[in-house]
Amino acid sequence: MNLLIGAVQPSLLTLLNSESEPPLALWRKHEGRRDESFVDVLDDTAYPATAEAGPSRPPRSAAAGTSVKPSTASVHVPKHAQTGSLASRVVHIQSPRPDTWIQAGDLPPSASTLGIELPWFGIQFKPLGVRRRVTIELGLVDARGRVGVVRLSSHKTEPTLYAEREPPLVHLPLALPADTHKVTDWAETGLHLTSLVALFRSLPAAPPAASDSDDNDDEHGSRKRRRRPPPRPARRPADRSRLPEGGLAYTAYVRIYANCRLRRVWFSEEGDKSLDMPGVRDEWALYAAE
Repeated sequence: MNLLIGAVQPSLLTLLNSESEPPLALWRKHEGRRDESFVDVLDDTAYPATAEAGPSRPPRSAAAGTSVKPSTASVHVPKHAQTGSLASRVVHIQSPRPDTWIQAGDLPPSASTLGIELPWFGIQFKPLGVRRRVTIELGLVDARGRVGVVRLSSHKTEPTLYAEREPPLVHLPLALPADTHKVTDWAETGLHLTSLVALFRSLPAAPPAASDSDDNDDEHGSRKRRRRPPPRPARRPADRSRLPEGGLAYTAYVRIYANCRLRRVWFSEEGDKSLDMPGVRDEWALYAAE
């Protein structure tokens, strides 16, 4: 059973609004074990340099999984206010490793599969510094029920198709705001999901022995020498008939990894045109703090 498949869906559907209460009602979160790995909701102007007790990871209690907010922000990043902070509450996700994320929905046949049929995805986000990675991931299902995962990461420079992965994965570069004459670190990105489904057939597949493990190393991986696993034996090329193609049936899940702040996540029928409905742009505008 899908949450929304077959249901009448509006032309603009909000999956996350940081000003709603609670903002993560439709999301589950996973936090890494390190002290600097956590998910929080806070004012975008909150930084250790400006707050006596800013946000930091709530330590888990040994009892029933309860948490207590610590009185220090020593693990919070970035340490100083960024350009163009919003006069708004935001969702904050940070970690030195790709082990901290929030997710709405799941892959089929899970009962929590989103089933969102709208063809455009939009997100308002802010990276937590130029040295920290940002990754967005979507599980997509084509018209014949074939599943594929599209991952966009700020550290990627070239698109890669991992056809042997289960489910198949397309890993793409994620563009961040350019530094030149930048007014704010906040960015608004829109993705045409039907075009992403087509990439599973148009991109050349990585060699059978290749893995996406290098793409998921922690952000300091390039500065560390680590023992590589022994090469795996050569395998036959993947059966490309199992790869998604054609039209998009629905989005199964959305996962957003550290390191970023989020204002809004949504789906729409016509991309930017859907935001031209009365009152939408005024409500969704990214207003800077005084």
